[in-house]
Amino acid sequence: MVGNVWFDRETGRLTYNIEDPAHRLLTAGADVDQQTEIDPTQKAAKVDGRSPAAILSSTFSDELAVHYGGKSKIFGVSVKDRGAVSLAGHAGKAFWFSKSTGEFVTSSYYYAQYPDWVTAWNARQPAQAYAGKRWELMHDASKYLFGGADDREYETDFPGFGRTFPHPYGTTDDKYFTTRLTLSPAGDELTLDFAKALLDSEQLGQDEVPDYLAISFSSTDYVGHLFGPSSLESEDNLARLNSVES
Repeated sequence: MVGNVWFDRETGRLTYNIEDPAHRLLTAGADVDQQTEIDPTQKAAKVDGRSPAAILSSTFSDELAVHYGGKSKIFGVSVKDRGAVSLAGHAGKAFWFSKSTGEFVTSSYYYAQYPDWVTAWNARQPAQAYAGKRWELMHDASKYLFGGADDREYETDFPGFGRTFPHPYGTTDDKYFTTRLTLSPAGDELTLDFAKALLDSEQLGQDEVPDYLAISFSSTDYVGHLFGPSSLESEDNLARLNSVES
């Protein structure tokens, strides 16, 4: 993956790495303008389809599918669409979190309609459980390497989130509510909860043919971008991720 976006000489515009107008998202309104999200100064055309069409090489997922004659069940899950799609390769199926809807979604490249278990998971609206709550430190500040340096000059003051603990998620009617979830451990928690439902519902690993579930806990990347790797936020996020029980 050479980059999140690149300039396409044929179309004369920036192209998002997994955009594909031929394969629309199954959930209406679930897309976001990824190019503008990555660089707000860029005004590129919005394409609300996703697939691995731009991946020119074979992936681990593809080779596993070929080796076992298409019998392996292969999935990629991430809070980021590009994280899930690249992990699933061409032969697997991908799900990712939509900040527009607060649900895990996919495109018509993978399914004609959602499996019942995905519909049921989304119907629970687990993202809304964070409404009115805050990202607080898991331990006392004295237990952290960066406990005495909560506010660094390079940290970004995202609207309504702040640069110091606690970081409020806000309410569901706030346009940045779901974005704040992805900028915190909440994004990885939602990813893990969805992945557990997938593991159980798709009955992975239940026969002699190897299955593959690839999970990208991409909120770590978002937190690092927003607050920096040497921040109390990054340290707490990793501490929480390391403490998760499967």
